[in-house]
Amino acid sequence: VEFSGANSFIATSFPGIGGSEPRTVAFWVRTTDADAYFVSWGANQTAKKWHIRANGASGVMRTEYAGGQNFATTSIIDGEWHHVASVVPNGATEGEQILHYIDGVLDPRAGGANQTIDTAIPTDAVLDWTNFGGAVAYPVHIGARMNANFTSMLD
Repeated sequence: VEFSGANSFIATSFPGIGGSEPRTVAFWVRTTDADAYFVSWGANQTAKKWHIRANGASGVMRTEYAGGQNFATTSIIDGEWHHVASVVPNGATEGEQILHYIDGVLDPRAGGANQTIDTAIPTDAVLDWTNFGGAVAYPVHIGARMNANFTSMLD
């Protein structure tokens, strides 16, 4: 899927994976966008969101969970295709336990701010599709975070 920027994302009805439940989010990406947000869900509150993105100018993979984040080491914004995965292993509860894989290889953790993972899961009662910035929690979005999107390709 090629994303062209503004209003270019896929909103799903899948609520995502909540709390500190184990999860793996994997996809192919090709981008030069240092501010790319690839996949997100949850609520924009401390420890309640789940974003996988590029980490600014460094271009490394970043898994962010509102108040905490975990950075990988290898840049993925070189315009080449990369297979990336963000993994919360079974039994992990803290962001420093998140694993990043780039092209099938475990990428060392380069830092971030640790926080307990407690991702919010939206229900029909809290969704407001007409007010993107005002909803309590969001289902899985591909090619965007809760209020921004990017220009790149995901598979």
